[in-house]
Amino acid sequence: MNSSLLCSLLSIRHKVHIEKFSSSNTCDLFEKYGRVVQGWNIILTNHIKICQTSLYKIYLNDIIQYQYLVCRSLLDLIKESKNKNWHIPILILTLTELRLLTNYFTINISTDINGRISPPTQRIAELSINNDRQISETHVNKTIELLTEAFRVCTSDRCTEQRLSKKWGAIQILNQLLKLCHRIKRYELGEQLLSFAEQSLEYRHYLLEDQKMTYDYFLG
Repeated sequence: MNSSLLCSLLSIRHKVHIEKFSSSNTCDLFEKYGRVVQGWNIILTNHIKICQTSLYKIYLNDIIQYQYLVCRSLLDLIKESKNKNWHIPILILTLTELRLLTNYFTINISTDINGRISPPTQRIAELSINNDRQISETHVNKTIELLTEAFRVCTSDRCTEQRLSKKWGAIQILNQLLKLCHRIKRYELGEQLLSFAEQSLEYRHYLLEDQKMTYDYFLG
């Protein structure tokens, strides 16, 4: 499978694809005629809903729910895929964009946060948001739980062949988790996270420069 092509297709920061899938009848046509690999229907359907929601300027709360379902479904597929890791770049992309969406809801969690919130796209940045504190906490907690679960799935992979191992994805997912925990001042990372981080220098070459800065800030 072409991970790069699917990353481009599923990115909510990719303007061309958002516009392509924004037609009001796209989802109906897909469900009626679409034929994809088993397990991908719910992923593509929810991505189409994100595109349509951003076009019609509905609540951002709906988009984060759809993005969560995209990530949840991808993670379930990865759990079932033995000795395969081509899904990992796609999972990292969708989890990163879920974390960026979650940033909008962290304002209600900690009022002394400094710095600009990073919008996935300007169009999404203009959407209305229901930022009730309880709703905000629910979105943030669900994202943290999903990131943590994804991290553990990657670290627990038993595949001995490095090129097929899912473990290299753990350092990228950990990076997203650290960024979100830092934003809401939740520094209590589990022992498994810290233990892996201290032993994961061999995976650091998978990080971009700005990601290495985040990693070094927390763990040295």
